Amino acid sequence: MRTRGWWRSGLFGFAPKVVDVFMTAQSDVSCGSAIHLLGDRHNFHRISPALPAKRYGLDVVRELPSLSGLGNTEARRRLQDIRPLFFSDRAQEFVPDLTL
Repeated sequence: MRTRGWWRSGLFGFAPKVVDVFMTAQSDVSCGSAIHLLGDRHNFHRISPALPAKRYGLDVVRELPSLSGLGNTEARRRLQDIRPLFFSDRAQEFVPDLTL
């Protein structure tokens, strides 16, 4: 027995969710690629604050100052967590494997 009507089934029900599905898939693949390149899951730290639903549009330039401020705030908040992981030792000098 149908309780939601035909407009919420099939393609009509799935169409509004397509963008969310693809954005989530892209994010998961990007994180997986980064973890693969780093070689160890413990070297990967995702910083992704929760955003209010429908607050920011996709490719909306006028939101850049607000998003920049959000990024700065999150960076200050998380700096104490990541400083010992990434900034405690001096990096080794880069030596290329191949020279031209």
